[in-house]
Amino acid sequence: EIWVFVSLRPSAQQREALPQETVPQLSVSAVYLLCLPAVALLPNNTYIQSPNYPAPAPVGMCMYTMNKCDSDICQFRLEFEDVMVSDPAMGDCTNDTIMFSGFDSNSMKVVPMVLCGSLSGQHMVVNVKDATEGSKIVFNIASAASMAKWRVKVIQLSCSDPDLLAPPAP
Repeated sequence: EIWVFVSLRPSAQQREALPQETVPQLSVSAVYLLCLPAVALLPNNTYIQSPNYPAPAPVGMCMYTMNKCDSDICQFRLEFEDVMVSDPAMGDCTNDTIMFSGFDSNSMKVVPMVLCGSLSGQHMVVNVKDATEGSKIVFNIASAASMAKWRVKVIQLSCSDPDLLAPPAP
């Protein structure tokens, strides 16, 4: 069994506005809700999605922390199944943003600091074998007009299954 830790941290104002239904309703026997509205320990092939998905996400920041389920995890594959935030403004991601941190140093050298626009249908594989802290994905939504939403599948890839691993970052 493989596990990933997902943490959603909206602002205090967003927490007050979120209906109780946004707390994950999961049929997994080993789910631990550590705080509200949504912090859970979930199995591999878990989806990170915006509050009230597929409806537009609220304005504010959502941070998801992914911890390796065991020390044999080498990579995370992030499949951006339905990810749409504001397009770049004059070539720069200055509106809605998606930021990443906590991957191995080689992956952090090649992963863009900030992404924006539509990532639907894309994927990213990052090395986490030497990462000691949880890896993070942060969605920062600047305007409700952007109609931002996201659904990202997180897959943990074991070092002991090299046929599934992507080549390491240079």
